[in-house]
Amino acid sequence: MVGIRDEEYDAETVGQEHWLEPSHFALRGRMALDFDDVLERMAAENNYGLLKHHMDFYQYLADCYEPPLNIFMEMKMKLLADRMGITLKELYPHMIREHADTEGIDTSKALPVVSKAPVTPSEKPELPLPLRKSEGVH
Repeated sequence: MVGIRDEEYDAETVGQEHWLEPSHFALRGRMALDFDDVLERMAAENNYGLLKHHMDFYQYLADCYEPPLNIFMEMKMKLLADRMGITLKELYPHMIREHADTEGIDTSKALPVVSKAPVTPSEKPELPLPLRKSEGVH
């Protein structure tokens, strides 16, 4: 379960055969939720002033190299940005542009954005608005 330490979950589910038994509907009051990772992540976002998707990328890299996020940001990413002569905020877009260039994607305008698929299929017939209703008015 998310946010519950393995030891607590194992102690709570001793003797249960299935992942969720009818007698075990919710968390008990004595179980502690572990929000350390979430709080560390929020503190790093505020500390470095980075966007969430930039932090997602740095978190992924930190998980690959296995140091904690704050150490990874200070010892690797901040040092890399300083050596390149750019700020930490500019590092992620710079790395994405470099990767796009190596893949042959034209970055002179903007990086291509994947558009979301429409919610309603285009082959569905469009019905007219009811009488006394105009578009954009509730």
